[in-house]
Amino acid sequence: QVADGSIITSVKVTNRGDCCDRLSPYEVWVGSAAGATSGGAQRCGGTRQEDYGLGETFTTACEGYLGGYVTVLLPGGSRILNLAEVEVFGPAQD
Repeated sequence: QVADGSIITSVKVTNRGDCCDRLSPYEVWVGSAAGATSGGAQRCGGTRQEDYGLGETFTTACEGYLGGYVTVLLPGGSRILNLAEVEVFGPAQD
């Protein structure tokens, strides 16, 4: 969760470095309520389907979407999300 009404320009997702390479494919969503598609959420950059190595960091552009919640989603059923870090970026706010 970030400050309500934040402008989100990009999200960096870092895969775990010690195990569990389960990240592909993934999606990043920005909205005004918790949950990927609730609160008028918008998907940033489409569905990422690449070979993600252990410990690698990937940036997804969010085109300045507004929201208070950022969700990293693994589409499909029975998938486990294992991440090292998620960083959310936008312009400085007063």
